[in-house]
Amino acid sequence: MKIAVIGIGGVGGFYGGMLARRYTASKEHEIIFVARGEHLAAMKKNGLKLTTPGEEFTAVPNVATDNTDGLGTFDLVLFCVKSYGLEKAAEQIKKNVGPRTVIIPLLNGVDISERIKAILPQADVLSGLVYIGSSIVGPGHVKQGGGSGQLIFGPKDASQVEKYRPIEKLLRDAGIKADLVADIELALWTKYIFISSMAGLTSYFGKTFGEILESKEDKQFLEGVLKEIE
Repeated sequence: MKIAVIGIGGVGGFYGGMLARRYTASKEHEIIFVARGEHLAAMKKNGLKLTTPGEEFTAVPNVATDNTDGLGTFDLVLFCVKSYGLEKAAEQIKKNVGPRTVIIPLLNGVDISERIKAILPQADVLSGLVYIGSSIVGPGHVKQGGGSGQLIFGPKDASQVEKYRPIEKLLRDAGIKADLVADIELALWTKYIFISSMAGLTSYFGKTFGEILESKEDKQFLEGVLKEIE
């Protein structure tokens, strides 16, 4: 399979790094990193350094580039860009996408797959989300600061879920905590409600998640926001 990770920031760097460590040397899969700037230059020279709570290693993809011309049709694409860069990133890989290309977006939001499908209608676009706290700490270096690293994905049509079981296995074999689910809408909205409330309140109060839960008044405020969003 030809596997492309679009955006090698905190999220893309973690999952891309895990995939590259497992599959770059294999003859079965090709790992492609799509990035830019100093981060890309550093990865071309030294690979991607990935630091997690349990280990640190350097992963080298088969290809690291900011231009996908000539790379052929991708079999699997992980979209890991920020929401504001989604449409531009999708436009850039139009020539690399066909009817058998499976796309899994990993950025926050409940309408991401629809936005991708509007630009890449020929692709098989699933929905996905992750629970991880990670970021670029320097050119060519991504660090996971928290989160379980869980990746949840699935099709909107629950009857088609078993079709994607090989992708779940591919991700798990790379050491990724991947779960293919039949009710992806439930997973998307669960995270959306959590992120919407906690991102707002941690900023509003200037406190951590744990500090908010320790305060009776703040916790009641949180419960009210959760109910309003729901």
